[in-house]
This record gives sequence, C-alpha cells and structure tokens, in this order.
Amino acid sequence: MDNDLLQNDKSYEQTINMLYGRLTIVENPSNQSKYNFDDLTGFANRENNNRSFLFASKVLGKYIPASPKIIRDVAHELVQKTYKATSTKSCNTLFVGFAETATNLSHLFFEEYLKHGYYNNIIQDNQEFLFIHTTRYELKHQKLIEFREEHSHAPQHILYWHESMQNLNPETLVLIDDEFTTGKTCLNFIESLLNTVLGSQIKTINLICLTNWMSEENKEKFYQNQKLLDLGIKVNFISLFNGECYFDTNTMIPKFDIHKFSGNHKAKDDIIQMQYINPRLGVYYKNNNSIKKHVYMDYQNDLGNIFQKYNFYQLKDEIVQKISNHNKNKKILILGSNEFMHIPFLFAEFLKSHLVNYELQKDCKVDIVYQATGRSPLLLGNDIKEKVCFKDNYDDGMNNYLYNCKPEDYDYIMLFSETNSSQNKHFEVLNHWHNLKIVNLNNHVQ
Repeated sequence: MDNDLLQNDKSYEQTINMLYGRLTIVENPSNQSKYNFDDLTGFANRENNNRSFLFASKVLGKYIPASPKIIRDVAHELVQKTYKATSTKSCNTLFVGFAETATNLSHLFFEEYLKHGYYNNIIQDNQEFLFIHTTRYELKHQKLIEFREEHSHAPQHILYWHESMQNLNPETLVLIDDEFTTGKTCLNFIESLLNTVLGSQIKTINLICLTNWMSEENKEKFYQNQKLLDLGIKVNFISLFNGECYFDTNTMIPKFDIHKFSGNHKAKDDIIQMQYINPRLGVYYKNNNSIKKHVYMDYQNDLGNIFQKYNFYQLKDEIVQKISNHNKNKKILILGSNEFMHIPFLFAEFLKSHLVNYELQKDCKVDIVYQATGRSPLLLGNDIKEKVCFKDNYDDGMNNYLYNCKPEDYDYIMLFSETNSSQNKHFEVLNHWHNLKIVNLNNHVQ
C-alpha cells in the first residue's frame, strides 16, 4: 500500500493505490475516538462497476478477523457518543441495522444502548424499544418496506413487519451501518419508512456508523430534505471517524455481473432455522420499572437462555477437548455466516470468558478471533490477502466468500450456520479443513 501523508491544522490526507485507481481520504480534524483511522479500516477492491473500492473494516469481523473484545468495544463507544450527542428524553425507539455487514454491529449497539440506559437510570417506565435488521432473504412473512442500496452487488433490502410496529409510534429512529459513503441508501430507507405506520411520530433520526465519508453536500441533502423539514425531524450523524473520500479511476474496470448476487427471490423458510431471538423479524422490549422489569434485565435473561438453548457450554467443552493435547498457546476462529453473525459472536465472547480457568491451569493463552462469511465479491489486493470461494448455503446458487483466513493459522475453527444441516455440502472447500466443525443452529437446541 502506497501512502502519501499530509498533516496540517485542518485535515489529514492519505492516498491509497487501488487496483483500478487511487483512493484519497481526508480526515475531519474534529474526530474524537480512542481508535485511529488505521485501527478501524483497511481497503479492498470490489467486483462492482458502480463502486470499485470498499472500506474493509478491521473491527467488524467480516473481511478481516477481529477480536470479540474490540468488536464489542466499538459498539460501546458509538453508544457513548450517541447518548452524549443527542437528547436523553425518554421515548419509544426503533433501531434498524443494515444487512449484511452490520447485522452484528447493530445488534451490539442495541444491547449496549439498553445497558447504558440501565446503569445511568435513563430509560423510563413504559418506554419501548424495537431492534430489527434488514435482510436480502425472502420469507413467508409480512413485509413493511423494500428499498434499494443502489451501488451494492445485492441492492434489494427487505424490512419485515413486527407486531409491535402497529402501536410503537417511535419518536426516535436509529440506523446503524458499518460506513456511510454518500448516505443515499439511508435516505432511500428513511423516505420509505416515513410513509408507513412507523413514520408519523418520528422527530429524531440518528445515523450511526464506524466511518462516515459523507461530504457536506451529501449531509445537506438530509438537512434540507423537504419531507424531513415539513415533519420537523432532526438528523444527527454519529461515527468514530468522519472524513471524505475521492476515487480517481486510472484504468479500465472490467465489466462485472453483479446481478448474480441478488439471489433467486424464493422463500427461505424451509432452509433457515428459526432463531430463539430473530433479529430479522424483530427483537422487542418494553420497560416496566414499576414491577422491576427493566428492559436490560430482560435482555440479560434472554442472553442466558441463548447460552442454554444453543448448548454453548457443550460446545465450549468440545473445543477444550480438541485443544488440550499440548500446553502451548492456542488460536481459535469462530465463524458466522452471511447475515447470521450475532449468535456466533456471542459464542466467541462466551468462549473467551469461559476459558480463563483453562488458561490458568495450562499456563497458556487462548486467542479467540471472530469473522463471518459473506456474499460480497472482493478481489485479492490491498488488505485482502486470502480468498476462499464456495457456494452459498441458502440455495441461491451464488458464490460466497471467506477472506483473510488460512486454516493452518488456527488450532480449531467453528463455523455457525443458521441453515439446515443438509445445506452444509455447499461449504465445499471448507469441509476439507481438518480443524473445522460446522454447527447448525437447531442441531444444538436443548
């Protein structure tokens, strides 16, 4: 990576040579985060004629393996910034995460938001919260809206209906993604949502991401949007890094067929196993302090149920048995798949916390890292060093990928899948890794 650095009182500029051009980034000097830019993201090249570059996050566990502790911590810092920058007025709130990359980040943000509200006594009696993430999978379930991420390899998003939506009347809408480049997807979503039953009472929209690349001109499209102005809606942008980016193409970009990543639009109900907590269809809590039923305690109860229901203790014991042959340091990779990222992440956290005694007894260190497969087609180069390709496990017949992963770097790999075990054949090359185990969600239900 060829970097030209320029430091002055106003901005920090960096230019990166990509496969099809030069990407220039300019940092806003007002950024305040414990994480530097180089801590947050790397760079990748996409098989996409609409946008040939990608910011490959180092703190999501999607394109680059990451520590569960750091992934949780960036969500925590985003929540701290949100509470600090916005009103703490109690109101019903709708949280929406964007698939596929931000499904885990958005769920963690929701959890950390409830936790902060609990410990700081901010959440009030009868306050309601709904978290849901968009999806690209068709289900036999009522849809609320469909909207487009126009630059994407898989542009169509679905937001499904949750029964609480009928009377939720949220005053605050929180949208969470890994990064915003132009903000067009957010605006498409907001304009669609405001035309639904959920749009009538919204007064504040918080747009949350790790890195925000929106120009002042693009931000003005929100501030000056006539519909938002007419409804008196205030928009806040909250991120760990804020800057602008420019891409100059210097070579002919091959013609890529991005339509092959849109799926076959068939219902996946017979393939996807229903989750105990299903963020595609909504996770809802209502606070009721009068009977000591705080939403965060409800969440903690659900977390304990997840540990029990999906046999986390048994899976932990299996891993300990596999790695106990030597007293050397160990490295374990926990993999999610596609949009199914949150429960595998929770297991990675669980595993790390429950291996403390093992580390003490064996006088060793066990490094746990987390990552997920996905459909986003990236090219080798820049921060994408390794690429494994296989067919998706949802019967869409498309390619899926795992990046920056060499099996020989790990003592053990555990891949979590939300699809039926009959779909495991699609993982093809991964099935030949001698140190990999595939865990199908409902095969481990008590």
